[in-house]
Amino acid sequence: MVSWTAAPGRLPPACSHAARPVNGHYCYILPVLTTWRPFSAVCMPVWWRCRPIHRSANAGFRGCGPSWRIRRPNSRCRRPPSALQWFNTDHIEAGFEIGCTEPHLTSETLAFLQYTSGSTGSPKGVKVTHANLLQNQRLIQDAFGHTSQDVVVGWLPLYHDMGLIGNVLQPLYLGASCILMSPEHFLQKPARWLSAITRYRATTSGGPNFSYDLCVRQVTESQRASLDLSSWTLAFNGAEPVRAATIERFSDAFRDCGFRRQAFYPCYGLAEATLLVTGGTRGAGPVIQDFEHSQVNLDRIASASGVGASRLVGCGTDRSGQLIRIVHPEYRIGCMDSQVGEIWISGPCVAQGYWQKEEESQETFQASRAESVEGPFLRSGDLGFLRGGELFVTGRLKDLIIVRGRNHYRHDIERTVEESHPALKPGGGAAFTVSAGDEEQLVVVQEVEPRAQALNHQAIPSLRQASSTGTPFPVSSSTVRRC
Repeated sequence: MVSWTAAPGRLPPACSHAARPVNGHYCYILPVLTTWRPFSAVCMPVWWRCRPIHRSANAGFRGCGPSWRIRRPNSRCRRPPSALQWFNTDHIEAGFEIGCTEPHLTSETLAFLQYTSGSTGSPKGVKVTHANLLQNQRLIQDAFGHTSQDVVVGWLPLYHDMGLIGNVLQPLYLGASCILMSPEHFLQKPARWLSAITRYRATTSGGPNFSYDLCVRQVTESQRASLDLSSWTLAFNGAEPVRAATIERFSDAFRDCGFRRQAFYPCYGLAEATLLVTGGTRGAGPVIQDFEHSQVNLDRIASASGVGASRLVGCGTDRSGQLIRIVHPEYRIGCMDSQVGEIWISGPCVAQGYWQKEEESQETFQASRAESVEGPFLRSGDLGFLRGGELFVTGRLKDLIIVRGRNHYRHDIERTVEESHPALKPGGGAAFTVSAGDEEQLVVVQEVEPRAQALNHQAIPSLRQASSTGTPFPVSSSTVRRC
């Protein structure tokens, strides 16, 4: 890690070879920023996320070991223990490289710990090796159709696997150009992302589904008039459920800016598989199919439908070297084509387990099917099905809500609620259950758009109608409150 101010020409050459042992592994200082052209870069501390990582790695906010640390000047942290040796990367002293030796690395050497988001539990450090990284870089290059002539624009945080491996390491692997901006810079004004694509003639860029919806809502007509998105030929969409409605809204909103719908590239991946698992073909456009609501559920066979259907977006096919199986999570037997089950993955991109969590690693990374000798497999915890080789992700196993004997996906309920009234904020809801006597009752907390002039009880009939005709779920009582 080097500081943002260590721009080309300021980083001592010796640092490219400096290495020190940390818990049996080596910590490198690499002049990575010499290959970046920052559009706007800000290094942001994320203390809420660092605390559980600190406990997991047994190393403060630094990383993986107790003996050697790197920090930025003026970084806000508690006074370090006196036993620690600290290095200021903005002012590296002459002779620092003396005694540093080139470590012996193999393909199975641990490259880094990629921490999971912690959205469904405490963050876990995924052990990613050099072989995992190189295999996944080849996979991304093949799936995305990348060359050294591609230009990547990214705003995702670098502690996120899609931000680090997709937006930073992939351009380095290709020898391509990469322009980075901070997440805050994007969230404050989403038009900045699209302006960077216009300015640098980016060919590849993307993010989670919400980022496209945010652009539709907040980029004004006058801002759109200055955009030229014709160079954007691969708009990847992943890391959260990909919505067909979002694809249509964004394509319609920015068609006059040169954006083409076939640039959308839905994909699926997770930190435990380094990053990418499945993807489509560049320029082919998204695969969207309609299925019966009641059939897109665990252990059901998804059947095609027309009116009142769930529109699901395909996330591509398994790529070279990857093996994907849909397995019943309880009985551990393979599912039929179009039957919903847990997504299991095997291949060279699957990581080595969780840092210092042997029992969880065994359960998650060493799974085997009851009727087959294939494997071992990574249990993703995601539900989905294969239809003609195309992977459709339907939800998280942990996110299933059981109400009155029926399974419901949280994100389906949240989407139905937010779309029931224009004053309700997209992406601003949370569904969960509470115990009421002998039964579980569904609760949805939903934000209101700040610009909404009024939110009255007209929203309740709209919600009740949507709950019975969209993704059907029981509503026992409804209350609208403005905070």
